Amino acid sequence: MKINDIGLLLTAFTINKNKLLVEIDKYKKEIKRKKEIEKQQNDFYELNYEQKRINNELLYNEFFHNRQLIYNKWKTNKKMEDLIALVNYKYPDISDVPDIYTSDIKKSKLK
Repeated sequence: MKINDIGLLLTAFTINKNKLLVEIDKYKKEIKRKKEIEKQQNDFYELNYEQKRINNELLYNEFFHNRQLIYNKWKTNKKMEDLIALVNYKYPDISDVPDIYTSDIKKSKLK
């Protein structure tokens, strides 16, 4: 092996090292981009589906609790105004939420 061969090997190693560093940077950028897309999908899901379900459940639980109080009051007193209050107590306005339970959805399909 001659000194020129060693010089060529070092040059090839340096070039390959630079190529490797460029590929590593590309990989890191791709991972960061995928994580950002996943975060956007999760945020979209939570806002448009999960939060609406939570709100619906809270509304229904409040409705059920208040109706149960009115019912128990009527059951104990057997007064006509309590029965009328029970009959007139309206079901809350609950929003319709599609049966989607994953954030792995395409935004274009949802709109």
